[in-house]
Amino acid sequence: MATKRKDGRWCETFTINGKKYFAYGSTRKEAIEKAADKKTLLQSKLNIKGVEMTLNQYHSKWVDARQGTVRGATLRRQQFDYKRCSEAVIDAAGTTFGDLKIVDIEVQHIRDLQKTLQATENKNGSQRYSNDTINASIDVIKHILNDAIKERIINFNPCTAIKPLKRTIKPARETTHRALSIKETRAFLDAAASSYYLNVYKFMLYSGCRCGEVGALRLTDIDRKGGKLKIRRTLTKDENGVYIIGDSAKTNFGVRDIPLTEELLDTIKAQLEINKLLLPEKVTNIDALIFMSPEGNLLSDTCVNRDITRKCKAAGIDKFTAHALRDTFATRCIESGMNPKTLQEILGHSDIGITMNLYCHVMDETKVNEMKLVKIGI
Repeated sequence: MATKRKDGRWCETFTINGKKYFAYGSTRKEAIEKAADKKTLLQSKLNIKGVEMTLNQYHSKWVDARQGTVRGATLRRQQFDYKRCSEAVIDAAGTTFGDLKIVDIEVQHIRDLQKTLQATENKNGSQRYSNDTINASIDVIKHILNDAIKERIINFNPCTAIKPLKRTIKPARETTHRALSIKETRAFLDAAASSYYLNVYKFMLYSGCRCGEVGALRLTDIDRKGGKLKIRRTLTKDENGVYIIGDSAKTNFGVRDIPLTEELLDTIKAQLEINKLLLPEKVTNIDALIFMSPEGNLLSDTCVNRDITRKCKAAGIDKFTAHALRDTFATRCIESGMNPKTLQEILGHSDIGITMNLYCHVMDETKVNEMKLVKIGI
């Protein structure tokens, strides 16, 4: 309804998708006419923007808008999760989920998507996606549709009515940490004596650093005068899956200083000698990386884990991944009586609960081993 303002102009108000719009004119008739024209134009834009737009089309714009605002690894993971959903065929709709018009997506479509992903099988007939993977995938759809609400393309997010599937994988903090025994550690290092990655393994065992943090260490991160190792960044992957050095550590808590022990200094020295022999062109810069691949590229945890698997076989011990070396460091610290808060800071855990869960596991294992030593004598 048009109303006259104090300045003498007329204002016509109208609403589209819950949002108010205004049109002004010198006369009541002019304001109403301008409002009609503006309403027609806005509805036309909304039809192009929302009614005719498929989820795939909106997702493409959504990804472009997120470039540079989130980590490349995060964007890449979300791309995989989205692709999993977008390619799922929704029988009731007669199309793939990604080809549904964004304004037409209903709660039942999300339920159907959930069931379709659950029913997807591998060639051997086993379930392809775990419940945790399905939940993560639908969370991405929920995120996308929440942003569509903010842009006033839709008014309701159908994902909010869907309950997540029951977890099939325990949270990381509840899983049993694979830490090597002292005997296993010695056997592994003996088997890895001639490995190019030997110093990587030793460095992780002496520092508790993550493999990505080791691969991002530069000469300038070694503060000999201050007696500390500065952890400031980590390796990550961009949206194309290519390894890059991230601008920061894994989390804010990952930015930390670790006491520079003699073992760490000796390991760094040994690696620098190898670098001078194999990669002389890579060590001329004062800001050079310390740990690299044999070819001088960024350290790949895939290659490291592949080498570990071979060395485990040679040593006759159970297979593990590089992260177990970090767990082994933590376990030795706990067994030596280190304060949990100190260990939390050295490991760069964001939550003391993560450290305490590790503590509890190690203490439980210690109790079992100690009980085995008790001889009652009856």
